[in-house]
Amino acid sequence: MFSLKVDFALEHYNMLEKEDKIVVAFSGGADSVALLHYLNKKGLRPSAIHVNHGIRGDEADGDEDFCRDFCEKNSIPFCAVHIDVPAEAKKRGEGLEETARKMRYAEIEMLMEKQGIAKAATAHHADDNIETVLFNISRGSGIKGAGGIPPVRDRYIRPLIECSRDEILAYCKENSLEYVTDSTNSDTDYTRNFIRHEIAPLLKRINPELCSAFTRFSSHARRDNELLDTMARDIPSDISRGELISLHPALLTRFIYLRCDELSYIPNSKSVDQLISALSMGNEYKRVDMGAGITAVCDRQRLYFIRDKKEDSLDPVILKKGKNSLGYYGNIYIAEDSEQWKAVCESVSITAHTKLSKDNISGEITARSRLDGDSYRCGGMTRSLKKLYNSKKLTVTQRNRLPVICDKEGIVWIPGFMPRDSVKINKNEENILYIGYSGEKNDIEQ
Repeated sequence: MFSLKVDFALEHYNMLEKEDKIVVAFSGGADSVALLHYLNKKGLRPSAIHVNHGIRGDEADGDEDFCRDFCEKNSIPFCAVHIDVPAEAKKRGEGLEETARKMRYAEIEMLMEKQGIAKAATAHHADDNIETVLFNISRGSGIKGAGGIPPVRDRYIRPLIECSRDEILAYCKENSLEYVTDSTNSDTDYTRNFIRHEIAPLLKRINPELCSAFTRFSSHARRDNELLDTMARDIPSDISRGELISLHPALLTRFIYLRCDELSYIPNSKSVDQLISALSMGNEYKRVDMGAGITAVCDRQRLYFIRDKKEDSLDPVILKKGKNSLGYYGNIYIAEDSEQWKAVCESVSITAHTKLSKDNISGEITARSRLDGDSYRCGGMTRSLKKLYNSKKLTVTQRNRLPVICDKEGIVWIPGFMPRDSVKINKNEENILYIGYSGEKNDIEQ
């Protein structure tokens, strides 16, 4: 049964391409011993990497020696790596399990890059999937968490994902394979160990075929999750607030997760629920902290995601001739003659532009965010930015996004508005400074 299930997984999930180099994450436990032995027996020529986490002292060193000896006896290329998980966990403020996982994968990645290895195989099996699903559900996970351990994730494959722990042990026995046992596996202070030793056995009393049942359940969840992802990706990122609220809650939730994932962060369900509630409050301006420095901004009929709350606040930046990148804001282009300006317009799409009298500019030109009480004289009268922005019905986000161009005397220009009266050019003026902006068109045109 073991062999059939491994072969099924390799083929059904397209885990390997012909001639793929493969490395096995080799702990020396029964699972990884069975995996490494079987892949080697099939002639796939795997190599092995063993990561010593620096947690169990002499016991860990003994596991490393076992793994090295096993690979020597079976002519399998072997690499051992030492890391200090306790020290790194303390430094990061994370638990040992999470830190060990991250560091272990980092070491595997480095080896793969160094040796040109295409795939890394881990010995996760069906019982591990049960633990993962129960762990995710207990934390309030949605359908993605119910998908458990994916058979394939990027360059990582799990050939044993259809096999139960009992089937793995039977394979080891049939092939007279020795293995080591990690003493920490029996410590139920670790969450996964508690699920493995206390919860899963109770569920198996209800259904002895629990592994098969959870495997099917996770497979269905991953299938449905893929459909939701596909549908959510088809939703335009500039969809209006009203249209968002009209979406089915499952699709709206997935849209939010995908937008946050673009910023390399997956928010918790509580933050997502808070954002959905904020979106439903008509055109009311709302900000929702999504975690990890990401803020969702509900502004009239638009939804924005900002990586850091400081991104909608621009410290003064000195502008020079040429292209000036302002990140969240867009780009400012400055040219000192008509030929330079013509070249700019031919190479980029300019959203707004103006011409200024170079002789009447005082000091260096800078770009900054708007400030409370900002005003400047244009069109023969002093106007506050608040009133100017109100005249175009700009949202709070649009007001924050527009850079304010200044000199030593104050504001000289804001994209989409008139320049300051004192720097406007006269009919016969030749000493002209050209300034253009290539930011969001919607921030200027309503």
